[in-house]
Amino acid sequence: MFSKRQAILWAITLAIVAVPYVGLMVVGAYTLWRNGWVFIYGIITAAITAAFFVAVRYYRKKSPPGAFKTPLPACPEDWPLREREAWEKVEQLALQAAAGELSVNSVNDIQDVLLQLVHTVAQHFYPDKEQAYLQVPVTDILKIIEKVTRELRETVQKNFPGSHILTINDWMKLRTYWQWWQSLYIIYRIVTAAASPINALWREFQRYVTSQSVQQTMDQMKCEALAFIIRRVGFYLIELYSGRVILDEELFENQRTADIQTQWKAAAEHEIVPSEFIRIVVVGQLKAGKSSLVNALCSDWRAHTDVLPATDQIARYRLIPEDDNSGENDKNRLPGGLILVDTPGYQTAQEIAKFRSLWEELEQADMVLIVCSARVAARKPDQEFIQQFRQFFRERPLLRQPPLIAVCSFIDELRPRQEWNPPYNWQQQKAANNLSPKEQSIRAFVNSVRRDLQLTSNEPAIPVCTHPDRLYNVKEGVLPAIRDRWQEAQGVQRNRLLREHRKREKWGLLGQQATHVLPHVSRVGMRWLTARFVERLVKQGWKLLQR
Repeated sequence: MFSKRQAILWAITLAIVAVPYVGLMVVGAYTLWRNGWVFIYGIITAAITAAFFVAVRYYRKKSPPGAFKTPLPACPEDWPLREREAWEKVEQLALQAAAGELSVNSVNDIQDVLLQLVHTVAQHFYPDKEQAYLQVPVTDILKIIEKVTRELRETVQKNFPGSHILTINDWMKLRTYWQWWQSLYIIYRIVTAAASPINALWREFQRYVTSQSVQQTMDQMKCEALAFIIRRVGFYLIELYSGRVILDEELFENQRTADIQTQWKAAAEHEIVPSEFIRIVVVGQLKAGKSSLVNALCSDWRAHTDVLPATDQIARYRLIPEDDNSGENDKNRLPGGLILVDTPGYQTAQEIAKFRSLWEELEQADMVLIVCSARVAARKPDQEFIQQFRQFFRERPLLRQPPLIAVCSFIDELRPRQEWNPPYNWQQQKAANNLSPKEQSIRAFVNSVRRDLQLTSNEPAIPVCTHPDRLYNVKEGVLPAIRDRWQEAQGVQRNRLLREHRKREKWGLLGQQATHVLPHVSRVGMRWLTARFVERLVKQGWKLLQR
């Protein structure tokens, strides 16, 4: 975006540059009018413009989505709290650079900014270390260098014409030619000033105004480029110091697929394991309607349902997605399978804190549904759960908090109980007195749940009825909410599996290194022992000869 000063400078520049062309257009239009060619010229111009417009629209339609946009570095969805806090520090430095608050006039200045960035990120992850920037494995550094150089190569290859053809020597020659051109242009300006002082004065005025506009724009572009570099380097630094570097992407994907298949636990060989699925944990108070919600989901959206073995009264259900030919609405179809974990209800904060199996399930959850019943006015246990839930993940910065959805059950029992005529437009932005009594009760109930649980704007509260004879808003409300947060849930899953992969990778690489090194070490050791043994024999023989 241009600043006000830049906008004024560019407006003046365009006005000055446009003067000769506007004059030429006026003279040309007058000539066409005098000769009666205006109509013919208009038809030709309209035809060329229409053809150009059609060609541009066709090209844009054929181009892939986002082809005309430059993606800016952003915080990935699967990053946990600790990495997100580090990204906020990177973003602060990038905003300072974009605002021109960082003095950068040379390569050394850029180096100082990047060193500041390195120390900021390293100190965030290792606050107790004096030399925090050294707390990284060599293999991780080499992997980051590999990724950066590949990205740099792709950027240069895509955005610099002829970069794959021109050699370094050619670029050096171009720089020399540019210096020659600058010298020749100075001579041209001096000669033309002597030949035509008025034209030279107008040209110098144009050049001054244009150079000021270009300089202002170039300074802003430098600031934005520096901010882009800070964000991109900051992203790689966070990956490096947080231990998120994947040394072998193919091995990680293979292990991730194996973990998914293991978690799914397919009972029969002929049953197809979905390529993607998320694990949803359903929680709530006693008799809040958790099992009814699970049954509604199982009966309303599934090809097969299996109850998986569980302990501590925890039931797990495996839901296989519908086929493409099932007629399911695209709005409600999910991208993969589901594992629904139905947990026992709680009544007090003490029960929630002591229920170890519940927290083990939540640690492995990709998404959480909390069911709040219209039958139960007491919301204190749910408040306690939400507080402990958020605190649980705050105390584990390596984990990403799964997305939360509140399901408001038993809305058919809200006043007036006799009225049941769905669908209800309780969410429409209109005055409360324009709603039916049932819609007013539903809106009040949902707002009460949102307020009591202190839900964020990204955490919806969805009213449902799970009675088999009055099933309402499970397919229309709950499934779309799950689908909208599918990518976020997969980010939670990927982050968890990445941590598990890093643990296995550490010990696996040690085993591989030992397999490669031990034969060499044993060979060198045997040679050393043999040499020592021969040396001792020689010494003993020499002593015997002396005797």
